Amino acid sequence: MKFGARVEEAFENSKAGLRHNVTWGLIYGCIAALVLSVFACILAIRPGTRAFEEAGVTLGQVLIIYTLGGLAGGIILGVCRPLLPKLLGRLVTGFLVVFPAVMLIEWMTEPRPLADLIKNAAIIATFLGPMYAVGWQLYEKYLDKYFRTDVM
Repeated sequence: MKFGARVEEAFENSKAGLRHNVTWGLIYGCIAALVLSVFACILAIRPGTRAFEEAGVTLGQVLIIYTLGGLAGGIILGVCRPLLPKLLGRLVTGFLVVFPAVMLIEWMTEPRPLADLIKNAAIIATFLGPMYAVGWQLYEKYLDKYFRTDVM
């Protein structure tokens, strides 16, 4: 299936309704949270690792933040699903998905005034958003045929 046909199919699927889109987004958000949580657990059990102590957090806090970030990002992804067929839509969605997760991580590791948290999260999300857009395009092109979530 050509990428252009895939974009048209994604656009048609995005018209299915907000509830369907949010459910779809939550699936991807939960997958992201799970992958990051597994990575954090591997990091925690690795001998000699002091990453959590150096950051001033516990593994439990990290897992909670990843879960909350995955849920928030999934909801945002689902709401923004109609924007995904276009590159600019993917860039905006990437920024919006990354922003709350970065805010939560920043708040957890180093509490600061809200204005500083928002400013730092916006700067980081501006750089990570395009990576999300490129990642999403690569996912649709190469992996989506293996991990279909639209068959609900």
